[in-house]
Parts: sequence; structure tokens; C-alpha cells
Amino acid sequence: MVSGKPVSTVGLVVALHKRAADRSARDVVEALVARGVAVRTDVGTAEAIGGPVDAVSEDEVVDSDLILVLGGDGSLLRCASRAAPLGTPMLGVYMGGFGFLTETNIALLREQMDRLIAGDYEVDERLMISAVFEEASTSGGEGLTSMAALNDIAIHRGMVGGLLECEVAVDGIRVGNYRGDGLVIATPTGSTAYSLANGGPVVHPAVECIILTPIALHTLNIRPLVVGPDRTITVRLVGGYFATKAGATVTADGHTIGTLGGGCTLTVRRGEHRARLCSLGVDTFVDRLRQKLRWGAAI
Repeated sequence: MVSGKPVSTVGLVVALHKRAADRSARDVVEALVARGVAVRTDVGTAEAIGGPVDAVSEDEVVDSDLILVLGGDGSLLRCASRAAPLGTPMLGVYMGGFGFLTETNIALLREQMDRLIAGDYEVDERLMISAVFEEASTSGGEGLTSMAALNDIAIHRGMVGGLLECEVAVDGIRVGNYRGDGLVIATPTGSTAYSLANGGPVVHPAVECIILTPIALHTLNIRPLVVGPDRTITVRLVGGYFATKAGATVTADGHTIGTLGGGCTLTVRRGEHRARLCSLGVDTFVDRLRQKLRWGAAI
């Protein structure tokens, strides 16, 4: 981890569909402005919460000293790809739901506001991965260069029934054909998300690696695979309906980014930038395993 810096501008991201976030945002803005901190947010949020905020574009929101994300994991993940290239740290504030990546809640944020503004926090730099469609054909991938993800890149059959067959290679060496519902390629941060739901390993975020976890694989002889962070993973469809017609859906942190067709290769590797998550020392990764995933709890 690295030390934080004093804060004079805050980019505010609010999950407006959560009532608690909507209400809390007004209090947070008042507290920040009273301490001489400028608050900027997107136009929709500015109209919804009112108050002394600067209404700017989403790109300008992340160009701040610190980003406060009032919401859940989804809100923070959506913010990560914009914030990472600028090196802007993000602080997730729990507003209900799962919130594995959120660092604090609104009550603790109020208590620690002065400490945060003074730069008395640490920054945890997290590995990201990027996905690139190559050799694009009319079946998918055209016009898309690269998409970054903090949690995972997933290739799956979407709403189409049938068996999806992917040929997977690491550094150009064929691993094998994965026949099932698809494949999750995850970071250590994403190891507790979609990958975990499909039987992947839990990896501490301080460990740098990339995890390949099959989705509902129709075989017993392939298991999740952990490779080094500088390895290059390629995925292409082989045979069957998905390769010739439907294509596979590709998502980055849960958001669809394109379709992998039969004439297209998806390449996943270490991202150019890192996500920077604020830590106030409220809890640890192991604490969250116990609290959020009920790790070790009696069944």
C-alpha cells in the first residue's frame, strides 16, 4: 500500500436507485463543502441531490483528488475503468447489499471525514485485466479496441441454450477445449465474485495472478487454473452453433462489451493501469471473508 494525499476536490458517485445513498449524498456534500472541499458529480446526480456541487461530465468526476462512491460493488466497478488511467483513488461507502469492496459505511465516514481530507489513509493498488477482440469478423468484435476490468472478463452463452466450446491458450500454448456454459477470467479482486460462484479459488488481493474458472463445465477433467499476472490468455470458439452463428457474450465486470464470433479471438492480459482503492484500516480482507461470505461459520 501507499500513503494517501490531502483532498481538496472530491468526485461523488451515487447509486441513486438506493434510497439510503440518495439521502446520504446530501449530508456528505454539506460536510465536505463545510470543510472547504469542492464536490463535483455528474449532471443527473447533481439534479437529484441538489446542493453546492459542480455538475460535470463523468470523465471530469473521476479527475479529482478522491472519488467517493456511495453505493455498492457495482457502482465502484463501473467507476474503476475511468478512474484507473488517472490514478484517482476510490472509497466505497456501503449502502446496502453485498458490498464486499466497500471500505466504510456512512456513519464511519462522518467520523473519519477530517482524517480522510487530511490524507490520512492508505491506497491499495489492485491488478486489472484488459480484453481485446482481435481478427474481428462480421460475427463480432468490430470497432472495439480494449476494455478493462477490475473483477473479471467472462465469456458465456448468454440467453442462448446449448453447449459453448472455447479453445483456451496461455502464452500461445493450448490448455484445452472448455465445453460448458463459458469461462470466467478473473483478477484476485474478482476471485470472490463470479469466479467464486463457479467454484474458483479465493485469492488474497496482494497476490498477483490471473484465474481461469470454467462455468458449468461438462467434464470432470478441467478445473480452475491460476497463472502468473503477465501471462496472455486467448480464447476462441470452436465448432457448433455458437462458433458458426450465435457467438458468445463477453462481459467486463458484468457489463456486456461485445460478441465473440467464430472468426474472432479474445485476448486477455494484465491491464495497463491499476485500480486504487482507499483503505481506512476499518477491516481486512480476511475480516470481509468472515463478515460477507460467512467464512468458517457453523452450518
